[in-house]
This record gives sequence, structure tokens and C-alpha cells, in this order.
Amino acid sequence: IGGGSTELIAATGTKPTLLHSFKLGHVRLTDRFFPQGVINPGAVEACRRYISSTVAPTARKIKKTDFEVAVGCSGTITSIATICAQYRQQPLDTTATDTVLTNEIDQLMDTITRLKRPEDRLDISGLSSERRDVIVAGAVLLQQLCEDLDIQKLIVSSRALREGLLIDRFNRLNAHPTNGLHHLNDLRRSSVLSLARYWRKNDFVHDRHSTDLALKLFDGTLPVHALKEPDRLTLEAAGLLHNIGIAIAHSAHHKHSYYLIRHSDRLVGFTENERKLIALVARYHRKRHPHRSHKQWVTLNQSDQHRVTVLAGLLRTGIALDRTYRQTVEQVRTSILNDNRIVVEITPKDGTSVDIELSTAQQNSGLLSEALGHDLLFRT
Repeated sequence: IGGGSTELIAATGTKPTLLHSFKLGHVRLTDRFFPQGVINPGAVEACRRYISSTVAPTARKIKKTDFEVAVGCSGTITSIATICAQYRQQPLDTTATDTVLTNEIDQLMDTITRLKRPEDRLDISGLSSERRDVIVAGAVLLQQLCEDLDIQKLIVSSRALREGLLIDRFNRLNAHPTNGLHHLNDLRRSSVLSLARYWRKNDFVHDRHSTDLALKLFDGTLPVHALKEPDRLTLEAAGLLHNIGIAIAHSAHHKHSYYLIRHSDRLVGFTENERKLIALVARYHRKRHPHRSHKQWVTLNQSDQHRVTVLAGLLRTGIALDRTYRQTVEQVRTSILNDNRIVVEITPKDGTSVDIELSTAQQNSGLLSEALGHDLLFRT
């Protein structure tokens, strides 16, 4: 939402499937329905009808896409999000990890519509002085869009048009488009790191390193497991988060990690099923293998059960390769042999001993071996 226009974009990943710009901005609507920011009788309803009739054809098309994630950006939305955060007595964390619920927007509208003039809005906590006249139109617009698009929860992005132009320029100049910036992946990764830092503070060097090793094993065994890029991101997220349960208790921390991942509101940009898979991969990074007695496991379809088994096996192995927490394993190279064996060659850092890492990886490779249908051999 901008001052003169509003843009609606539907996309799969970074590829837009629908783009539409409307002459509906908070300044334009203020001038038309709320001159000088004053709310006259009937103005709010007239503004709603105008917005709804303008966006109706595009809203129908967007709803047919059955979108999973809704993101809002620019000044109007961040201002409304800041006010809603004040209602919750929480500061707005502008790292693309905050969300606003539509019932919070409804609560804000109830407050604003009782304050007929800009000077009446002086005491709204979180509302800047330069927006007291245009906040009414902005709030009506956002509320109506959420209603017309069936949005219940809106992720707040602190980035907007300027940053988008820079990213677009970067990708156009880049000779290798696949190396460009992937917006949704960046959103997901930033939320994962936010959750990891919240629970682990700065104590996750081991988590990062073991995750890197697990990702290298993912790439090296790709011809066998044939999983896709989204599965690699699931592994990365689970790896960075697998130890957050230690903040609750070290005993059974894998189960605490599962609970925190499943129920955290900081983990955004993922579908509900993706969050469940991340939580389960983190849950199975130690102790028992997935089992039919585990109710969270048996609710998965066969394909997702295979994903979790492979990814949890890779994560267990990556963790084992940093058993001493010294990051002594610098590189892993994988060779897939014709006799159903996979050889993992380890490169130590600066010639240091990795005997413990070799032994622990071999002992903890059972789940991965079972998932891949190959025996694993670790050597330097």
C-alpha cells in the first residue's frame, strides 16, 4: 500500500503469476473520503464499497490461487503493525518476522473510527504525527483488502519497493540468474535464524557447522534420495533449530525442540505442513528412529515419512561429524558405489584428529543407511 496506489501480486516462489496496480492509496483515498483526515458520517462505508468494487475481479483471481502466505509492505502496513504491536505491549521487530492478525486490525479500526479528527488521534501509541490524517484511509483499505482476500494473518515486511528495485537490478546484472537473491527463501531463512538466536542466543556455532555438513551430505547423496530444493531448505531449517529445546531442558531436548518449532510464531514463510516436517526432522536428530507408535509420525503420508527419515538421517550424521564441537571436519566428499555402499571421505582441518567424529558418524549412520538403502563407510 502506497500513497497513490496499491499493488496486489500473487507468486509462486519468486515468479509472479498475477500483478495488478490500483489507484487506491492512503493519500488518494483520504482526499476523496476523509478530507484533512476528518471522518464524516457515512464516509467509512462509502470508502469500503469503493475499495471492494475496485479490487473485486482481481481478488477473485487471487483467491483461486489458494495462496499460503500473505505479505504486506510499505509505510501504511508497518505503521498499522506498529500500533497493533503496541496493543500487545510488544515492540515491532522489523525483520520480516512479525505478523498482524486481522482481528487486531479490526480492533484498531474500532478505535480510529471513534476519533473523528486528526488531533483526536494524538494518544494512539505507535502512530507518527505525519500519519494521523491518512491513517483512517490506510486502515480502511488494509482491513477491506484482508476481508476481500480472506486473509487472516499478514506477515509484515520491512522491505518494499526500493529494496525490490535493487534486488531486481542485481539479478538482471548477474550473469548466473540462479545465484541471484531468492526473496521467499530469504524470508524463511531470516525467520529461522531469528528463532535460533532467540532460544540459543549466540551459542549455535555447532548447530551451524553440523548443518553445513548435513547439507553437503544431502548434495553428495542426491542421486540416491532424489529429494528437491525445498527439502534441502527443510533440512537447513531443522539443523539450525534442532538444539533450541535445550533452553527448556537438556533432557529430551529433541522433543522440546519439536514443540517450540511447531508452536512458535517467529517461524514464518512456511506452510503448516513444512513447519511440521521441520519440527519432526529436528525431533529425530537423536534417540529413537521414527516409529509407528509416534502419533506425529503416523499422520504423515508415505512421501513425507520418507522425507523426514532421509533428512533426519542426514542431520544425525552431520551432528555426529562435529561430535567434539571443535569444527574439526572441514569437508566431506561422497562416493556412491555400485555395491549399495556410500563412502564418505572426511577432510580434517589443519591435520587435526577426527577419530571421534569418524567413530560417532559410523555409529549414528543407521537411520540414514536405512533411509537410503545403502551401507555407509566413513574414512579420511
